[in-house]
Amino acid sequence: ACDLNLIRGEDSLVRAQWAGRPWLWNIYPQDDLAHAAKLAAYTEQVISQQTGWADAPRWRDLMLAWNGLGAWPEHWPEHAEWARHSLGWRQHLLQQTDLCTQLMRFAAGRSGDCG
Repeated sequence: ACDLNLIRGEDSLVRAQWAGRPWLWNIYPQDDLAHAAKLAAYTEQVISQQTGWADAPRWRDLMLAWNGLGAWPEHWPEHAEWARHSLGWRQHLLQQTDLCTQLMRFAAGRSGDCG
């Protein structure tokens, strides 16, 4: 029911993505700045699955700024397009094979490695 979800932590990130509404993730900072690499990889993964979203660089810059890892962009992403993108990302996630099946396939492929 929100126009924008401001979230913190991985569990909230999962729920926000499933909601299909625009979100900004405040990632938990780590002393060695590992969170910066994690956030950069995450934003690039999301953007790579959403071709044609002109405001994707603004979203990435906003996500970095929200986490103190970059400068604030001059303009935020346009809300209607951001909302469409969020639904598109949710659809992408829904098309993935469930985790249990993925783990079973992985384990079956590695069964000869044990010995």
